[in-house]
Amino acid sequence: MSIRNLLIATAALTALAGAAHAATGPAVTSDAAAHAKIIAPITITKQRDLEFGTILRPTSATPVAVTLAATSGATTSAGSGAFTTGSSQTAQFDVTGNAAYTVSAAFSGGIASLSPTASLSATSGTTDQTIYVGGSFNVSNATAAGDYTGTVTLTVQYD
Repeated sequence: MSIRNLLIATAALTALAGAAHAATGPAVTSDAAAHAKIIAPITITKQRDLEFGTILRPTSATPVAVTLAATSGATTSAGSGAFTTGSSQTAQFDVTGNAAYTVSAAFSGGIASLSPTASLSATSGTTDQTIYVGGSFNVSNATAAGDYTGTVTLTVQYD
């Protein structure tokens, strides 16, 4: 191929490339807003422990339910033979976070077969509240004398 033919071919390809580029038209753009909101984390502060007091074991083999009410802190027993003495108190947790968001709370753990119950002192489902935890468990004449301990865990998260 001669230099003349090579120059003609190069010029033709350059013209085609320019024509193809010109046919695509001008570039078009658009914007979208970006937003993020940072909220305070939830904090839980235990104010006091759950205390059932001293429980007299019943003489009956029929289980007696000992209950510490989360709403009032009163200790009661359903059945005959068991009673409590000494100081008792509900567990108390203070929960803080962003009050504009709802939260859910769950409990786990306890003493043996303890079934935790809860009472909220503020509007249910928002942060910045106090949660009181009580519970109940069964005692019979087969329940061994001794100190029973455990842990009640409160888990709170934003919905």
